[in-house]
Amino acid sequence: MVCNYSKIKTVLMIFLGLLMLSAGYFLTTVPGIAVKIVGWIGLCFFGLCFLIIVRSLFKKGPAFIVNEKGIEDFQSKWGLVPWADIVYVTIGVINRQRFLCVEVEDPNSYLSRIPVWQRFLINANKSLGFPAITISFNTLTPGLNEVWDYIKLNHPDKVKS
Repeated sequence: MVCNYSKIKTVLMIFLGLLMLSAGYFLTTVPGIAVKIVGWIGLCFFGLCFLIIVRSLFKKGPAFIVNEKGIEDFQSKWGLVPWADIVYVTIGVINRQRFLCVEVEDPNSYLSRIPVWQRFLINANKSLGFPAITISFNTLTPGLNEVWDYIKLNHPDKVKS
């Protein structure tokens, strides 16, 4: 199963990013140091997210593939994660946002493939109880439901409900 970037979903996420950046900017203008700090943190965080989403608008080729070989996420540059390395796959949820979570035997072998700044974000995910490999489908089509159905059908031994 191949998932590609959805132009419509990506544009919607860009508008959401602009809204969040506007809210962050507004908070930097409100009196009070705590509110200003929250505003600046929001500007930095949503600014980075905005740049990543805009970049995905221009990407060519698949974003994610799951097939008989394994799972390959081109968004994060993990490379192919063979089914033999996967302990289990589950769906994680934060504030109604769902993610495909992939627990692997040796996460460090995959962490070494990605840039240092992405490792920082992965450590933040780990503090929330997520495994190293966590995949968002917010801007992809088909989405998480279709991929989850494919995995349950073709690799039921790897599914953790």
